[in-house]
Amino acid sequence: MLTIVVSVGLLVRVAQGKQAAEERERRLFDRARNPRAGLYVPIYETVSSAGEAVRLGQPDAGTRQVLLFFNTTCPYCVNSVPTWNALTDLADSRDDVTAVGVALDSTHLVTAYRSDHDLRYPVVELDDPRFVRLFRVTTVPLTMVIEPDGRVAYVRRGQFASQVFVDSVRAVLDQPILESPERPLEVPSVGEVGEVPAAR
Repeated sequence: MLTIVVSVGLLVRVAQGKQAAEERERRLFDRARNPRAGLYVPIYETVSSAGEAVRLGQPDAGTRQVLLFFNTTCPYCVNSVPTWNALTDLADSRDDVTAVGVALDSTHLVTAYRSDHDLRYPVVELDDPRFVRLFRVTTVPLTMVIEPDGRVAYVRRGQFASQVFVDSVRAVLDQPILESPERPLEVPSVGEVGEVPAAR
């Protein structure tokens, strides 16, 4: 009888250890694959659909960027547009933040999408898979707030369709900007490299 109790106890202990190891592995995979607060993003220089130069990943000194990642076939992205427009109105009312839509589609698809859905934010059309990997965009819609030093201050993966989300971004934007003199590790711009740099 004692042998059975000991054996069952050992099996339970092994199962618990395996479950804990699987959970640690899942969290590590999540941390390596998905964007998170504290992650430094690369600088990506491009042009908006309005023809203006945009530098993603490094806002002007003393400002933050709100990046709104979407694609034209995503129903959750369409549902997020009204709330993203409200977030853009918030950004437009402040001197210390700019909002930019980042479409993961080609230009001709984005042009029609912009007019069909009344996007009130400038849009950058990017279908470069290197860019997607460097910013760790694994799902859309995705909302990010980038600090002046290129660090992610806020991430919301999934549908952004509630005033609660706008308020959560406002709370981040109301925090003082902590200027750092330079990035701790200079990440080359996407256009400067042929291969994606190793994840940090």
